[in-house]
Amino acid sequence: MSWDLILKSFSDKSELTSEQITWAMSQILEGKASINEIKQFLTGLKSKGESASEVEALVAQMYSYSAPINITERAVDTVGTGGDG
Repeated sequence: MSWDLILKSFSDKSELTSEQITWAMSQILEGKASINEIKQFLTGLKSKGESASEVEALVAQMYSYSAPINITERAVDTVGTGGDG
C-alpha cells in the first residue's frame, strides 16, 4: 500500500477500499504520514465526495485507536466536530 496509489484514486474519482482507508488512517494516527499526505488525503476525500463505506472504515479505524474514559458523573458533549458544516 502507498500514498501514491491512494491519492491516484481521487483523481480517478474511485471509491477507496476498506483496506486502503484502514492503511491511510493508521498512517495518520501513528504519525507516519506527512502533513502534505494528510492534507492531500482529506482534500481528496472531500473533493470526490466520501461514500458511506469510506466513512464507515474511517470511523472503525479511529475507534480501534481510541481509549475508553471512565467518568463517575453523567456527561453531555457540547463541542462540535470541527467540521465544515
